[in-house]
Amino acid sequence: MADASDSKSDVGDYVWVQVPSPAWIIYRQIIEDSDLAIFCIIKEERDGKMAKLYYYYGAMGSSKTANALMTRFNYEEIGQKALLCKPKLDTRDGERKVRSRIGLEEECVFLEDLMHYTEEEIRRYQCIVVDEVQFATPEQIDRLSDIVDFMDVPVVCYGLRADFQNRLFPGSQRLIAVADCIKELKTVCWCGKKATCNARYNERGIVREGEQVMLGSNDEYIALCRKHFKMGMLGPDFS
Repeated sequence: MADASDSKSDVGDYVWVQVPSPAWIIYRQIIEDSDLAIFCIIKEERDGKMAKLYYYYGAMGSSKTANALMTRFNYEEIGQKALLCKPKLDTRDGERKVRSRIGLEEECVFLEDLMHYTEEEIRRYQCIVVDEVQFATPEQIDRLSDIVDFMDVPVVCYGLRADFQNRLFPGSQRLIAVADCIKELKTVCWCGKKATCNARYNERGIVREGEQVMLGSNDEYIALCRKHFKMGMLGPDFS
């Protein structure tokens, strides 16, 4: 807990607390507005605390990539190194780049390349951050868990849980089985309820059949609550 030697300042809706050395803590502030919750993560370490495998999932538009970039930034800001990764399958923002919808972007390495890093190379980093983790294979997820268990390097993953048919991605399914910490990043449906489903659509309406992976953005996918996903109702803008 912070004491008199700590510094604290108010900035908008946030309260930033500087915790004196040697303790570093994970500080997560949750801002709740109706059904919307935005998780802001400041990753710090506590002496003697074991590394963990974290899985932050959410529907499209829940700021997963922005949170991934913020996690990396928070490490770098306190003088530690965080390696940002994404699966090679995700080519939307450039070959080796992670970009959020709000315009933040950073260079990254491919998750496939990380799989070939030596233990010495991995231990140079204090954290591994993986974006779009739903595209990872179960074998890659198991390798990430090995990095946590045998190299004591925390791994923080961000991605979708389910596809446009509301079925788990293989990588997400494996993470649900092995992750130490699983948290939902929330967003809302057009009706105001929490969105949990990722609907694919075209000019004819919601799409129910097709390949599991089809890279797209706001003109092909929309986050819906389960009720409106079942009903195929995309919202008043699509009527």
